[in-house]
Amino acid sequence: MHRLTLLDEEALNRLHQNLTSDFTAIVLLTEPGGKLRVISSIGRRSERTSKLAFRPSQGIAQHVFKYGRKYIIDGSSLDLSGLRQTCPLLLAERLKSIIAVPILHYKLPVGLIITGHRSNYTFTDTDIKRAQNEANVISQSVNAFYPVSP
Repeated sequence: MHRLTLLDEEALNRLHQNLTSDFTAIVLLTEPGGKLRVISSIGRRSERTSKLAFRPSQGIAQHVFKYGRKYIIDGSSLDLSGLRQTCPLLLAERLKSIIAVPILHYKLPVGLIITGHRSNYTFTDTDIKRAQNEANVISQSVNAFYPVSP
C-alpha cells in the first residue's frame, strides 16, 4: 500500500482549504484487486470512516474507476445514481455535495481524492480544476512509489 508523502498531505490540505470543504480524503487500493480504504482525511466526523473498506465497484468509486475520470454530485446536478443514500463514505460523513477525482497509476485508477460539503453546494470550474490538480500531484507520488507499470 502507498505511504503518503509530505507532498500528498500538502495536496490534501490545499484542496480542503481552497474549497472550504467539510471533508477531504485520499482513498487508495490496499493492494491490486483489493479494497479501497481512506488513507488520510481532514474533517472526519465519523469513526466509521477510518474503518471503511469497499470495492472499486461500490459507491462513488464505481464511477471514478469505471471511467477513470471525475465524478461530481452538487447543487447543480441530480443524484440520479442514488449515491447519497448508498455510498458507504458519503453516508458515514453525511456528504451532500462531492467531487471525486481519480488517482492514477500509469493511467489506471488506484484510488481517488474526494472532497465535499455536508450541505448543498455548487462547485465552480475553478474548484474542479483544483481537485484535478491535487489528484495529479498525488498520482505523481504514487507513480514514484510504484515505479513499474501494472
